[in-house]
Amino acid sequence: MKDSEIVQVKCDACGCMITPELHETQSGEFEITFFVCPFCHKDYVISVTDAELRERIAECHALKEANDREQLSAEEKQRMVELLVMNRQRSKQLCEMYAPKGN
Repeated sequence: MKDSEIVQVKCDACGCMITPELHETQSGEFEITFFVCPFCHKDYVISVTDAELRERIAECHALKEANDREQLSAEEKQRMVELLVMNRQRSKQLCEMYAPKGN
């Protein structure tokens, strides 16, 4: 998908098709990215990161760029895979912790 493409999603609560407008907020060390349905005001948390997760994401991006240039050893490729798994798990945990309740 190109950056210029407009993405629409269907709100689970009211069924309206919306073009999400992403917002970011900080809660202590946590950065939360979310959007709100403009019709029913339901919150959708897209991502939550803490300092450790942001560091691992940056490491993973650096490894991916090196991999794209075919400059990674087998050990570095394994590290990249491990980071992806750990990052997905931590991201899911954080999203579950910070998802809006009762909304």
